[in-house]
Amino acid sequence: MTSEKKPLSSEDASRLLDLLSTDDGFRVRFERNPSSALAEISTEAGLSSLCCESAGPLASKEEFQLSRNRLLDFLASHASFYVPHCFVAGQVDVTMNRDPQA
Repeated sequence: MTSEKKPLSSEDASRLLDLLSTDDGFRVRFERNPSSALAEISTEAGLSSLCCESAGPLASKEEFQLSRNRLLDFLASHASFYVPHCFVAGQVDVTMNRDPQA
């Protein structure tokens, strides 16, 4: 087994954003244990986040809804779950505008 992180599949990323923008129970589980919550979506999503740690308070449902397309592109193209900075309240747009190579 490799320790290299992989991006989420488009389907898993879409499901994650659906849940983070609508499901209070999932949001609570994700804040407590992101890896376990992602494993609810798929085995692959759970494996992509084994060492995932929170970077701060979870963005609001509205932030997820407003940034959905940008987040979907990001999640399906970057291995982002060591520390998911793109999910921090008030920081979604800042993170999406940051150069990923920086």
